[in-house]
Amino acid sequence: QEKIDFRKVYLYGRSAETVPLSELAAERPELWRGAILFSPTLMPDLSRCRLKTLLLDCGEYDSGTYQEVVKYQTDAAVSRGIPTTLLVHETARHTSFSRITAANRCLVLGYFLCRQ
Repeated sequence: QEKIDFRKVYLYGRSAETVPLSELAAERPELWRGAILFSPTLMPDLSRCRLKTLLLDCGEYDSGTYQEVVKYQTDAAVSRGIPTTLLVHETARHTSFSRITAANRCLVLGYFLCRQ
């Protein structure tokens, strides 16, 4: 039976999935290498958890989320010292994005995971 190396496990969520993910990150932050949040509707409370790294991805027209994600990234990266990658897609919305946006998300996700 193989054991899971929790130093290499990331939490991943998109849209509404980020709500329970954020609670899980706050309850047991020591279990996760970091979090990957695509078009998040809720982000982990950084005062309650110390994630080791973050990938944030949203569309510029992501119904108000864009400004929240940029502010959150600044707080995480600058104020808390958490390495954070932020990808903003210029023409994407919360549920509507192109094949190019989907491909870019995959490329950035692969790069993010490989450099950890």
